[in-house]
Amino acid sequence: MTTGGLFELLASERDSLLRYLGLRGATIEEAEDILHDVYLKLRETETGPIAQPMPRMVRIGIDAKF
Repeated sequence: MTTGGLFELLASERDSLLRYLGLRGATIEEAEDILHDVYLKLRETETGPIAQPMPRMVRIGIDAKF
């Protein structure tokens, strides 16, 4: 998946990522901030194709939280 595809996936899976972060202890405000951090991290990182993009985004989010 390309970087552009990652942004599309982030947008389409936003609600499920917010729920996941909430289950990990984030408030809704924290989860929103974390997803914003994920977006910024994806923008600043040059990446080649990613075979499993959802785990990558979740990992970025978890790293941002903890």
